[in-house]
Amino acid sequence: MAVWKWEAVDEKRGVHRGIWEEADENLILSRLWKEKLYPVHIRRMIFGWLWIRRGAWNRKLYWSRTARKIGTLLQTGVSLLIILEIMADKEVYPARKRLWKKVSAVVQTGNDFSAGLKGFYPSPGKFLELMMMTGEKTGTLAACLLEAAGELEEEYFFEKRIKTAMFYPVLLLITAVTVVYILSILVLPMYENLFLGLNADLPLISRLLFKVGSNLPWIIGLAGVTAAGFQWLKKRRFWGLPGMGKIQKLRSVMQFCSTLHRFMDAGLPLLESLSLLEQIVKEDQLAKLVRELKFAVSEGKRISPVLEANGYFPAEAAALLGVAEESGKLSEMLAHVAEMNKRELQENLESYSRFVEPLLILGMAGLVGIVAIGVLMPIFDMSMHIQ
Repeated sequence: MAVWKWEAVDEKRGVHRGIWEEADENLILSRLWKEKLYPVHIRRMIFGWLWIRRGAWNRKLYWSRTARKIGTLLQTGVSLLIILEIMADKEVYPARKRLWKKVSAVVQTGNDFSAGLKGFYPSPGKFLELMMMTGEKTGTLAACLLEAAGELEEEYFFEKRIKTAMFYPVLLLITAVTVVYILSILVLPMYENLFLGLNADLPLISRLLFKVGSNLPWIIGLAGVTAAGFQWLKKRRFWGLPGMGKIQKLRSVMQFCSTLHRFMDAGLPLLESLSLLEQIVKEDQLAKLVRELKFAVSEGKRISPVLEANGYFPAEAAALLGVAEESGKLSEMLAHVAEMNKRELQENLESYSRFVEPLLILGMAGLVGIVAIGVLMPIFDMSMHIQ
């Protein structure tokens, strides 16, 4: 997915600008023509991946607050059209103000609220879209918006905790690499020339150190390629950092149970809830599990045997859901399992952070120590010979 910055004019010569995420330029053109906008220029953003990450980060917070605001107003009896007018009036950004006015115009023509949000930036995301469609279908739009707001808010602050937990270890790693790099390009060449000029017999560790220092640009390039490989693995749903696999699994199971609970709690039957969940799940193993569950439910079978036979889903959670399925309290148990995984996930994050930080400190101290030993050993040898 690429990020495109565009400028277009309408039939009244009004200028419109925006930033959209699409796979190629032709899709941007199609969207503009559908909205009766005539493109002036379309430019692909070079660092679009940074924009996508920043947008995804801000999107959850923006839509959690917006969904909660709209849901609360709906519960108090205010009509949706009046709420949309309020949203447009209170919006401080001109581009987003125009989008809210467009949503209001779409709803006034008799279309659903979810249909009016097509093309909105930042995008509400698949989960919120499906929750809105569920609320419109079951007549519980306010409740579904509040449920979705709670979920998005939890996910936003959870991701924030992950970033906070990883910030210090990553900072230490960057500091260690920077220190070694500065020593390699400024300090080591000076000492290497000094020792070579004196025809000193260098110890093995010093020779290795000077060799690594002279080839440091190639080593950094190799590290960059390795980092790109880890990024590719992450996109393939594998987490590159050691120990993060369990954390990712706990998070995936938590989101699976929480989302399925919210769909069922909104009044949808299990089969339809699984169909909606299938559109959200991104991890391959969970997507396969959802397909198996859908097939079992469509055949009139229970879901607990499928969960127990699946190697990815935790056995304890599968047993709990099996008991709840028999007692008719599957939705409540899904919420309990999600909360249980959430607590375990928080404990694992804290443990991981406590484990990684000392390792990185020791690693940084070790790197600096090796550099110091490699430089000081020849100096000590020379001083002994001089004496």
